[in-house]
Amino acid sequence: MIFYMSSKPGDESARTSLKIVDVIVEKLNLTENQIDKVHFAVRKTAHFTEYFILSFLVASTYSEFYNKKLNISLVLLVCLLVATSDEFLQSFIEGRGSQVKDVLIDFSGSLTQLIAFITIRANVTKKHKRNKYIG
Repeated sequence: MIFYMSSKPGDESARTSLKIVDVIVEKLNLTENQIDKVHFAVRKTAHFTEYFILSFLVASTYSEFYNKKLNISLVLLVCLLVATSDEFLQSFIEGRGSQVKDVLIDFSGSLTQLIAFITIRANVTKKHKRNKYIG
């Protein structure tokens, strides 16, 4: 999905995100300057969210196949490689460009999810161990 979205030309990509922006503008009655800021925020939030989801899928898959022991570095490396490959691909697409800040946003989505994943899993494990001794 990430590479598919990146393969769209710039004007098509902008139209996709503008559909979301139009809904927000309609609800909040924003000025032109605010619309540009919302459009920027929607596009960057999409980057963050895509990589949040990717990180979850990689972490879940890895921990399922390797005895529940998570290799954090490997998960982050996979996400970083996808992000840099994605930006490289965009440099060849009409109307698109490659930006380091997008890789950083992508990586932050991956890292945020991984922190949440580890925290939630630790809490579930702790509850499970506690309930095991109670029941």
